[in-house]
Amino acid sequence: ARNHGGAANWGRLDKMSASPVQAGASFGAALALDGADLAVGAPEESRGTVPLAMAAYLFRQADDWDDAWSLAQRLQPGELSTAQYFGVSVAVDHGRVLVGGPLPVANEPSAAAAWLYTRDGAAGEPWRLTKKFTTPSADSLGTVALDGLHVVVADPTEHVGTTADRGVIHVWDLAAAEFVPEAATPAAAGMESFGAAVALRGDLLAAGAPQET
Repeated sequence: ARNHGGAANWGRLDKMSASPVQAGASFGAALALDGADLAVGAPEESRGTVPLAMAAYLFRQADDWDDAWSLAQRLQPGELSTAQYFGVSVAVDHGRVLVGGPLPVANEPSAAAAWLYTRDGAAGEPWRLTKKFTTPSADSLGTVALDGLHVVVADPTEHVGTTADRGVIHVWDLAAAEFVPEAATPAAAGMESFGAAVALRGDLLAAGAPQET
């Protein structure tokens, strides 16, 4: 935090870790912070006899002046044995958490997906799975963003026409009666990996395209 340990100094308040600590879990591969809520992805965590069981962790700060952060909840998808890399991306906004990753189907390729969790009531109440959002394409990892009533799941490997790995961003309106996504596609043909990174603020959406040619 700024001014922690001195004026204009950025000092460490706390150090979070998975419980139990596990080598190779990629804990911290994705982070999102909103107020006193911190989401941490661990997309390669194993659990028991299930390899790559993956998880996302939610930590909460007691108050604005308390240095200590405590583990509030550990999230996992329902598809414990198959949903690899759940937690590869995370987003937090006003009592909602969005966790991205692929959604494997038995013996078939995966599609980008995101799991939306909401907290019932005040801080300290459990987070519950509200909705799962999926995209139609295969072999992808879902990068996500969340702000207000909009959920974003990007599929940077989705094909557009005959162009492979061009990328498409899918946007859902949580206020809509039916969850039918709007799609944002790159303007120029050949823009590859559109949606590899996304950021959202209200009706403004920023998208990265690191393989643009």
